[in-house]
Amino acid sequence: MTDPTPLRRIYLVLGKRECWKCHKETSVAAFGIPYRADNDESIAIAHAPNEAGHIAIDTANANALAIVPALGCVPGEIRDYLHKRCGYKPVGARASKAPSLGNTCTSCDALQGSRYLFEEPSSPFALTAINKLPALEFIRVEVAGVFGVPATRTDFDQALFTWARDHHAEFHKQLGEGIYL
Repeated sequence: MTDPTPLRRIYLVLGKRECWKCHKETSVAAFGIPYRADNDESIAIAHAPNEAGHIAIDTANANALAIVPALGCVPGEIRDYLHKRCGYKPVGARASKAPSLGNTCTSCDALQGSRYLFEEPSSPFALTAINKLPALEFIRVEVAGVFGVPATRTDFDQALFTWARDHHAEFHKQLGEGIYL
């Protein structure tokens, strides 16, 4: 029996940034999580938490896109693809001492931290203006489900969703795994 649940989508979001250490241009990655913003700016949830307590995001009826620096679990296919495209790989975390995945410079291997990529005005993922969108590459990935709630939302999420929907490439295959934030 086939699962009647339609596949959900996320976006791999690729950009360019000058490495803070060697000053060469490097490719960097983030994740675009589609969600439905209601008029009160809350996130529409597809349904109640599942047996494991995970909340499913209704990506099929999305009208906004949140850019997040990391996922709770990155499927192997995506991890391998991003490692080849932009140096996204396991890195040591100073605070927790547990390895995590992060952006590294493709020239000198220096970690490109989330603050450097998401918070500085010149950062590729600090979307403070619509004119920054053409510099980003969006790759749509079909997955079995998207679970969690994006921690951050911006005023540009609905414009970002429209841009990604209209300007994206497709990932080379559907993934049978769910995505967890």
